[in-house]
Amino acid sequence: MSWNNVSSIQELAAEVAQMVDRPLRVATKFHTVATKFLGDYGISNYALVNMEGALEASTQMGTADCIIDLISSGTTLRENLLKEIEGGTILESTMQLIGNRSALRHDSSDGAFLRGVTQELLERIEAHTLGRDRYNLIANIRGTSPGEVARRLGVSTSLRGVDGPTISAVIPPRGENSGMYAIGIIVPKSDLYHAVQELRQIGGSGVCVLPVTFVFERSSLRWDRLMASLGQEGSDHHRDPQEETLTI
Repeated sequence: MSWNNVSSIQELAAEVAQMVDRPLRVATKFHTVATKFLGDYGISNYALVNMEGALEASTQMGTADCIIDLISSGTTLRENLLKEIEGGTILESTMQLIGNRSALRHDSSDGAFLRGVTQELLERIEAHTLGRDRYNLIANIRGTSPGEVARRLGVSTSLRGVDGPTISAVIPPRGENSGMYAIGIIVPKSDLYHAVQELRQIGGSGVCVLPVTFVFERSSLRWDRLMASLGQEGSDHHRDPQEETLTI
């Protein structure tokens, strides 16, 4: 059965009401929540399919018609040819970090340890949030000098990176000057193909695309805010949009 024409929970309920030969198969780990949600829309002809691991594959395997699961960006859904339907959101949630102000302020080894763990946690979250929507592009390009290559890259806003491109000379096996330079830039995922095209136009070749896991700024905005709320100093360095970032 094709579900291409189903775009809302109401349309799903109407389709299920016409299914007489078998029930709607729903893969989920949240049986109680799923039962209540489907019942609220009058869907009774269904069977819950209990699966471990990634539920997205269940529809491709033919064991389920739809899934009820946790999602973040929706990328995995699209990769498995799935789509969210209108009205199909059961619950929305956000992460909240809850701490003890007195313990964080405490001038002791335990307080220092707690602040250290909290700072690392906040910095990892912040860096991953900054990095998850970016790619690291590495390519070779021939030029007369690093400055000349930088000027060619600077013509396009897509090739300027976060704080500018990284340019270094490529050393051939015999150590001779080949006039070839390796460049590295960070670009938003949405600009990936446009950036690749522009690299080709200025002579770039051998373009490699790497995922960015973390982007650590000079200081952590979330950590500085937390320390300010506790009446303490945050990072040793104040945030400056012109200062470099560390990308991993």
